[in-house]
Parts: sequence; C-alpha cells; structure tokens
Amino acid sequence: MEYVRFQPHDGVHWIHADAYAAVVLTPSAAPKVFCLGNAQKLEAEPVVAYRRGCGPQPRHFPSAAKTLRRRLREPAWAAAYAAFWKPIESSLGSATRVYVAADGILNQVPMGLFTDPSGKLLLEKYDLRAVNSTKDLLRPRRSAGAGKTAWCWATRPSI
Repeated sequence: MEYVRFQPHDGVHWIHADAYAAVVLTPSAAPKVFCLGNAQKLEAEPVVAYRRGCGPQPRHFPSAAKTLRRRLREPAWAAAYAAFWKPIESSLGSATRVYVAADGILNQVPMGLFTDPSGKLLLEKYDLRAVNSTKDLLRPRRSAGAGKTAWCWATRPSI
C-alpha cells in the first residue's frame, strides 16, 4: 500500500488544497486507488493525538502504560483510522502482513497506533512493514552471506 500526498489539478488549474490518495497492490488483483480527501483536514486530528500521546508521561511504569493505553483509545486515533485506513481495509482481503509506503504526515504519525472502532490497534491486527516506496518490493532480496557482518568498536573505560 502506498499513500500519496499531492496537489490536485482539475484539468485547467491547480487546486490549492492538497489531497491524499492510497494505492493498494496485491499479488492477485489489479491495483486499487482510493481518494482519501483534503490533506489539511485529514492531518489535523492524527497530529494532535500523536502529540498528546507523546506528552508528559507518569514516571511509574504501570501508570505510564495505563496512561498510554487510555490515550490510544481517544477519538482522535479512531478518527485517524477512519480517515486513512478504513477506506482501504476491505481491499486487503485476508492479508496479515502489510507493506506501507507513507507520505506526508503519515511519515510522522505511527499508523500502527491507529485504533479501529472496537479499540483494537492496527499493530495488533496486522504485521505492518514500512518501506520507502512500493518499488522497494520489486527489488531482489540480498542475503548478508557469510563473512559480511557489521562491527561496532567502542572503547572500554579504564578501571
């Protein structure tokens, strides 16, 4: 799936309000394109929810976990789900692993934290994989092979 933020053109003039579209590619069907709507309206609630969710957390872990879980159930996350995920979800069929190429604000907002109407997180329903572009899926996979490892050298403090 690839999200695209773009400036629409009506055939004569550029429209000054950006929009979002999503393209869903599956191995068994033709690509499906979904127009999601005005970018400024779609971006408003997810950004507010994300910033609120990243705000000050309690220092005690159980309290922090409860606070985060409560914040993830806020209506703004459900609104983000309704705006960006619900229109395309039925086209995913029985897929459980979804490769997502995000654009615009979706590069800054964790889509896995969007909640469906039942309160379930997307990351609980799908194995979401971020890619730069759907073109990345066409590149042949390369294995690291034997002897190809990365090393990190660090100095040890003197005792």
